Amino acid sequence: MNSSLACYQSPIGQLMISGSENGISSILFGEQPFRPSSQLLPLCLQEAVEQLHEYFCHQREEFSLSLDLEQGTPFQQKVWKSLAGIPWGETRNYAQIAREIEQPLSVRAVGSANGQNPFLIVLPCHRVIGSSGLYRLFRWLITQTMAPPP
Repeated sequence: MNSSLACYQSPIGQLMISGSENGISSILFGEQPFRPSSQLLPLCLQEAVEQLHEYFCHQREEFSLSLDLEQGTPFQQKVWKSLAGIPWGETRNYAQIAREIEQPLSVRAVGSANGQNPFLIVLPCHRVIGSSGLYRLFRWLITQTMAPPP
């Protein structure tokens, strides 16, 4: 099935949403010049743009999108499904997720799978913190959000 691409200019940067009739395959940061397409976007991409917009306008706390998780390993899929269960406004730590997926010794692997999450914002990897309670920010997040000093 052919994959399509939609761009959404969010308050945290441009999000590139790819997918097909099978569902959303990724939501990642990226830069894409705007080029109008004569093709109609698949419904799942239209819904993703709409739901992301509602989220950033504080009109939505949960997403109801069809995600194509098949690109991940079985372990990653378990972690990503667990991320989907983190309620808005709450956090989890890596150890909690490892216990939730019934692999309590896989804390580091959970961290790795969290870092490989291809569905930014929708699967809230940003709500997963270290056991000490400190946020573990990814290098890309720091570069995306830190402005140079004036």
